[in-house]
Amino acid sequence: MGIMNHEAILATTWCEHCIERAKRFIDKLPDDQKQLFTIMGPFTNGMFTIILAPSGCKKHCPEDEKISILRNEFIGFINQDDEGHMGYFSWVEVSYGE
Repeated sequence: MGIMNHEAILATTWCEHCIERAKRFIDKLPDDQKQLFTIMGPFTNGMFTIILAPSGCKKHCPEDEKISILRNEFIGFINQDDEGHMGYFSWVEVSYGE
């Protein structure tokens, strides 16, 4: 059967340059991974939010391993320094379910 645990990342920034970089990051992904991302905004105070939605996979299945790698790559991306833009994302990883 397997355990169903949902894992998502929410990242917020006011930096339009960072959002453009995120769009390029997402555009390089395969279509089945691109569909997990949503970029919203700008909203109040010019803030944008990127959501990496849960994949819906059960833990330890091959697809889950692939999405786990994607989550780690995205966390690395939002934490990396690019022309002095390090730290412009506030983010949280959320895990819920069984």
